[in-house]
Amino acid sequence: KMPSARELAIMYKINPNTAARVNKELEIEGVCFMKRGLGTFVSEDESKVEQYRDEMAYELTSIYLQGMKQLGFNENEISKLLEDSFEKVEA
Repeated sequence: KMPSARELAIMYKINPNTAARVNKELEIEGVCFMKRGLGTFVSEDESKVEQYRDEMAYELTSIYLQGMKQLGFNENEISKLLEDSFEKVEA
């Protein structure tokens, strides 16, 4: 079950109308569905959820890489930083 628009608005300190639009957009994209009186739920279509997850990961990775390149890091330096970060997280 996903948080209601009101709960999202409180959690993220956003306008409730914005939160409702987020839920509606996710529903249009097939990521979630609404059951009247029960709330909004994540889709049981695992392929749709996986596709959406992959798209988000690609977008975040692209933003990260663009930012790192703007800071002057090359591919090897970025890879090294990522490896070091994983080691710190796993420790």
